[in-house]
Amino acid sequence: IIEKEYLQRFLSSAPVTYADIGIRIKDEKGAVVVLASDPYMLENPFEKGDCILSMDGKKVQNASTLMRKILFSKIGSQHSFKIQRDAKVLTLHVTAQKRYGGGNISDTFLESKGIYFDENLHIVCLSDYFKEYGLLVGDRLIQVNGVAVKTESELLKYIEDFQEFSSLLFERNKFQFFVNIK
Repeated sequence: IIEKEYLQRFLSSAPVTYADIGIRIKDEKGAVVVLASDPYMLENPFEKGDCILSMDGKKVQNASTLMRKILFSKIGSQHSFKIQRDAKVLTLHVTAQKRYGGGNISDTFLESKGIYFDENLHIVCLSDYFKEYGLLVGDRLIQVNGVAVKTESELLKYIEDFQEFSSLLFERNKFQFFVNIK
């Protein structure tokens, strides 16, 4: 089921674009919590586990309403978020950027780099940049930063756990090879 607000936006906008601030969120025990933070978004101030209290001075009600506000933001618009991290309440300022994944498209943060996956983590679309790495459509992602992954949610869980780059292990015709992405 598609919510009415998304249908209205789709019908009234040409082309339809969505904004992103580098987080994926979930409702947890009455709060909206950051499930994953985009490690490739420059100066992304959010961390996994942050509890989002307000956006632009308005209290956050739930994850779906907050995500819709973010998605419908104008690309380039500035937003302030009040969050709780551990015992501290912080104010974060972010600029909405273009969202590359979501909906029927994979949503792993790697889309901004030009790598798109199917539900089994096979590459279905690839930017020319990564063809230079030796990647091909059909290659299957099997490990992220040393941890085996089989789903997008597992990939999101481990993608931000890196120091200088993300280490991705792919498989093609039973041959495994690493690709490191900054």
